[in-house]
Amino acid sequence: MLKSSLRGDAPIGRYIGGVYDAPDAHLYLSFAAQSDWRPTAFQYFHMQVYLSPDQGSASISRIYDQTDAIWGSEPWEKLEVADGRFKGTFKYEARSARQRIMSRSPGCSSGDIGGECYCAYEPLLIPVVVDVDVALPQ
Repeated sequence: MLKSSLRGDAPIGRYIGGVYDAPDAHLYLSFAAQSDWRPTAFQYFHMQVYLSPDQGSASISRIYDQTDAIWGSEPWEKLEVADGRFKGTFKYEARSARQRIMSRSPGCSSGDIGGECYCAYEPLLIPVVVDVDVALPQ
């Protein structure tokens, strides 16, 4: 489901991006855009994939893997941009995961944020398949 869209001009040209949330993933997709902001070619994406169930509590954070920005369509299977939709399947192996921890422990800080730190899980080799079928951002 489209959560928000972004528009901008960058050194590589005009772009439009969409942020999508699903029960098991958070995804950003970027597309080259025409002067009237219609998306044209797919550019890149990045995502968080949740590897643990949603506990329904703000005090318990889900375990997730976060990809770097991945450019181009090569790593996608069955990629299609047509009729106002982006469809594709992306497969990879999660090699590490993180979980946000809230604690009053003196050593728990994330940069300048006290009381928040992260637990790392690695090495992992978890196969992940993400099927995407979403409306293009407008």
